Amino acid sequence: MATSSGDRAASMALLRDLLRDDAALDYVEATRVRRLRDQGSVGRHGPTWLLAATCVLVAGILAIGLVQRRADEPQATQSRDALAARAALAQQNVDLLESEVASARVALSALGQRLLAESDIGQELTSSIESLSAIAGYSAIAGPGVVVVLDDAKGIDRNDLASPGRVMDRDVQTVVNGLWQAGAEAVTINGRRLTATSAIRAAGAAILVDFKPVLAPYRIEAIGDPNSLASAYASTRSAADLSALAEAYGLRVTTETVSTLTLGVATSGLPTIAEAQHPVGANLTPSLRSPGGTS
Repeated sequence: MATSSGDRAASMALLRDLLRDDAALDYVEATRVRRLRDQGSVGRHGPTWLLAATCVLVAGILAIGLVQRRADEPQATQSRDALAARAALAQQNVDLLESEVASARVALSALGQRLLAESDIGQELTSSIESLSAIAGYSAIAGPGVVVVLDDAKGIDRNDLASPGRVMDRDVQTVVNGLWQAGAEAVTINGRRLTATSAIRAAGAAILVDFKPVLAPYRIEAIGDPNSLASAYASTRSAADLSALAEAYGLRVTTETVSTLTLGVATSGLPTIAEAQHPVGANLTPSLRSPGGTS
């Protein structure tokens, strides 16, 4: 009986141990599962939080850049306006200086004529000098001539550099070369007198004459023989090429004969004598003897 009671007690103790161990195992398993679930939650939600934070950061940077750009726009506009004002002022100064140079040339020409008139040989040379000065651009010239007007085709965008209906620098060159070929004595483009060293070039949408912009319509005036200049120009290759351009692309071209034109003094492109030197030992006293005379 005592043995039976002892066995029963041992069995009960073993059963309690088993139940306690099973509960401990369940607790451990539950803890492990909970940890795995928490790790999975962090794994799922961690990148989403990071992505949201990155988006907020990028949006903030873009917003700051936009605000800074808008803040800089007034300053950029002010800088452009200031540069434009400086360019306009510089152009005014250049125009004023050119006017002064032209006036000085006229005064110098008058002084030279007065000095030449005081001698016999000077009087003989005065007529030739006046003629050559007018042709070279050192003095104004008046007389009959031809006027050619070039203009862009109707309805085009003047800033479209690729438009075939725009008058280009080479079109103006074509007219000028044709007029020189036809015998023109003097030529102007929109009032700017051309010389032997004048240049007609393009800069973007603008045409430059001696590095000064001229705008459409381009009025090209030429002085020459009234009986032959117009007909001679009409027969040149330049006139034919221009007529073909007008027909193909709509360039507007008019040509007329004018009884009187006045072309002013050239303000640029005139050569100047910087320094003159005589050979060593040369006789600096001019001689009025005939070529066959002896000293």
